[in-house]
This record gives sequence, structure tokens and C-alpha cells, in this order.
Amino acid sequence: MVVLRTPARKAIFLALMLLVVGALLVIFMVARGFLTPTKTVSATSSSVSTTGNSANSANAAAAATAAAYMKLVTIVGQPSVRLVSGTTFEADGQIKNVDTFQHDITLKITLLDASGHVVGTATHLEDNVKGGATVSYAIQGTATQASWSSVEVAVIKVSENINGTGGD
Repeated sequence: MVVLRTPARKAIFLALMLLVVGALLVIFMVARGFLTPTKTVSATSSSVSTTGNSANSANAAAAATAAAYMKLVTIVGQPSVRLVSGTTFEADGQIKNVDTFQHDITLKITLLDASGHVVGTATHLEDNVKGGATVSYAIQGTATQASWSSVEVAVIKVSENINGTGGD
């Protein structure tokens, strides 16, 4: 048993206990998925910008929703994008449902030029992706020009069986 006779020793002991409890809380949150390490990959990243007061709350809500979706789905590797004909492109890649429940997953592909301007987008629904499954996608869209410098893949919606409820 620790005998603390002076107020300074008591304060040091309490500070150390708070540090230990805080570290254990962080470890628990990471283990349960409440805190996740982030990984940035140039062709599979998504970003949210904020401008103006009313846009800040809407963008914050969108960012929170996107973060919740990313806990359910992982984008595997980088997509390959090619021109099919004219300015029609096809993006091929894979996603993994890291949840134990089946979900419908909606993806958005964005093509950007060297200046960061959007030159093409497409959305696609992957229906009934079983829990733990990795599936391939092929998304076709139209670009405003025949060249681009980067590709972004974003999970924009996860539906069916959210938080273990719902069905198909």
C-alpha cells in the first residue's frame, strides 16, 4: 500500500493515475475502432473543404458521415483508370466490407487534372456486399477531357444493416 503523507506526493500520484487511465482509454478506443489510424493514398483519398459558417456545419456533418462509412469499408489498393472510348473512362478496383453485416456500398470516382480541377466523375452502387467480403468494381463515367493526373475514390453511402439493423 502506498502511504502519501504530503499534498505534493498526493498530487503526483493522482497525476500519474490520470495518465495511466488516459493511456488505457486511448488503447481501448483504438481496439474498439473509435479511433483509427489514417492512411493517405494519392489515388484513393477524399477531402472535405470548409468555407463560410453555414457550410462549416454541413461539411462537418459530411465529414463525420464519411468517417463512419470508412469504418465499415476499406478501399483496397489503387484503382486503375483507362479510357474506354472518346471521353468515356472506366475505373477498376476493389473494396472490402470490414463489417460483419452485409451492406450496399455507393462509391464515387473523381478524376482531377494537374491543377486539381474535376474533369470527370461517376458513382456506382455495389449491392449486397457480404460481411468480410472483398469485391471488385468497374465504374464507367464521362470525362470533360481525355487526360487527368489523379483519381479519388470515396465511399459516399453505406446502407442496409447499419448498426446491425435493417435488411435487404
